Amino acid sequence: MRLTTQAIQQAFQAHARVYAKQRGWDVGYHVGCWSKAHRAFGRGDLAEFRWLYDQLGRQWQAFRRANGPPWSSDQTYEHLAGLDQRYRSLTLSQMSDADLDGCWQIIKSMSGIKPTKSPSVVAISKFLHFWNPRLFVIVDDAVMWQRVLSRSWLQQPIAEERERVERLLPDPSCPKNDLSCDLISYLAVLAWSAAFLRRNPDVTRLFTEYVRAGEPEHHIDCPIETYEAAAVEWLLLGLAELPPPGVELD
Repeated sequence: MRLTTQAIQQAFQAHARVYAKQRGWDVGYHVGCWSKAHRAFGRGDLAEFRWLYDQLGRQWQAFRRANGPPWSSDQTYEHLAGLDQRYRSLTLSQMSDADLDGCWQIIKSMSGIKPTKSPSVVAISKFLHFWNPRLFVIVDDAVMWQRVLSRSWLQQPIAEERERVERLLPDPSCPKNDLSCDLISYLAVLAWSAAFLRRNPDVTRLFTEYVRAGEPEHHIDCPIETYEAAAVEWLLLGLAELPPPGVELD
């Protein structure tokens, strides 16, 4: 899938209209969360992570419908800080098949963060995203999985990528879940996003312009120009809101 520059710009405009304003997912709040995460993991600041953990639990509802107590903030931080640091700096556009098993091990290692019948991609992807927003796309159930990635033009290639990824993994011990995103499907989203970004390098540049335009009066102290996973997420959210060709909205 290749996008024109105009389509990318329109997608970020739609994200601003539908999400940043109507849903309260304003750019400044996201930048604040990224900055907290940048200091938490870049400087080893546990206090900053505790703030972020509280936000992800309350505002982002990462632990909603848990069957038991989730990992504590300190336990979560210790686990994330102990993960393979290669995947702390890797970007989506750099990700190759050689990285699939490493990503898979990291994703699986987070399975216990939220006690549920099957591992919660919602909680896992949110915490991994803030550990490395260059690589891990947030896939929540209600919006990204059910409303965006369920579109046939996205669902089909990601399903095909899931089959390919599963064949490449040495230990693909993950039952398929037709109702929500399972762990291998999440890895397939990352692999598909990696190839997508390599075909569309302007996405991250235009995402950076969009974020900086939304925060003109504030210094952004985190490297958002490298946050490719956030760029893909916001782009797809916006694309799903665009009317089809030939339809104009007054």
